[in-house]
Amino acid sequence: MNREDLKIRATIEVELPYSNELINYGDKLKEEIIKVITEEHFSCKLETGIDLPNTRLPTIAKKMMME
Repeated sequence: MNREDLKIRATIEVELPYSNELINYGDKLKEEIIKVITEEHFSCKLETGIDLPNTRLPTIAKKMMME
């Protein structure tokens, strides 16, 4: 098993009050989501492994150089 194959997946679910403005304008929705996740405390679901199951959720993957 190579360390390069290991992954950490943190799933964050953000719940906001309904707003047509947030639904219609992605930049405003993104701004509100960023406000929530930049708060000092938030929760997330963590998974680790090599072959993490496909959740069919949009995933932002960051390639990291291992030291």
